[in-house]
Amino acid sequence: MPSQEILPMRGDEPPALLIVDDDRDICLNLRDIFAELGYVADVAGDGVAALEMAQQRRYRVALVDYKMPGMDGAALLDRMRQVSPSTRPIMITAHAMQPEFDPIARDQPYPILPKPIDVRRLVPLVEKALNE
Repeated sequence: MPSQEILPMRGDEPPALLIVDDDRDICLNLRDIFAELGYVADVAGDGVAALEMAQQRRYRVALVDYKMPGMDGAALLDRMRQVSPSTRPIMITAHAMQPEFDPIARDQPYPILPKPIDVRRLVPLVEKALNE
């Protein structure tokens, strides 16, 4: 459950999250989980759609899959920094244990969470990002 510090006050808009993954089931499941916790969560199936959404709405946190067709998650987060510098990123990936991912992970200033996603780990990461 989100802490009292980040729960929306009556009349305030709840924190907005952007969930980006080419697996629609993951997007919808995470959206539903965060909706139950009082967040507004939008979903995008690729990097191009996510960038368009980030230009239209201020997202407090972006949950971004690393491996997607077209623009990968690292490229998306680089571009998002330009259009939405206040959005806090969290990368999710099924490739965290693969050797080619190590250099990418080492160079990133944001949390990386492996798939399958453990919601008990993800929710505190989102709360922390919202409080930064």
